[in-house]
Amino acid sequence: MKRKSFYSLSGLKSLRNQTTANGISKTDTFFFSKGLKTIVFALTGFLLLFSMQSFGQSACQTQLFNIGYVYGTNGYQCVYEKYNNLNDGYSRKHEVYLSSGSYYELCAVCDNDCGDIDIKLYDGFGNLIAQDDTEDDLPVVSCRVISSGYFTVKVIMADCAEEPCNYGLAVFGR
Repeated sequence: MKRKSFYSLSGLKSLRNQTTANGISKTDTFFFSKGLKTIVFALTGFLLLFSMQSFGQSACQTQLFNIGYVYGTNGYQCVYEKYNNLNDGYSRKHEVYLSSGSYYELCAVCDNDCGDIDIKLYDGFGNLIAQDDTEDDLPVVSCRVISSGYFTVKVIMADCAEEPCNYGLAVFGR
């Protein structure tokens, strides 16, 4: 029984029904490779969709990496780093251990859908120590801790155009 000829994507060359040494025809190989290509394209599409969803987070990671580089050249080390997301008007608390006598820079960044993010630093008793609540998407709080302990950093998503907005929080100390 003779098979019909199949054409390549360019439509110029035809595949003949020739059997290879292991018994697989070139036509079967063509269909196998076409099926494999379909699977690869489907997986690529899925990964692209997944990466678009995490694009905001990777943008925050890139921003904090660049900020960390600048702080690093000034003797600071990253002692805390966290990524998450928030809807407009919501907040999230992070507990961070800070050592006495050290200087700290707290910094938050957010994705392109965020217009304003704020941070507030509270001591272990709930007292507000420092804050940056200006209308911007790069709040920075500087402080020197006089007693070691756990402190609370509150991240507030003050303006998020397309919910949820991704953010990153980093604490640099020296």
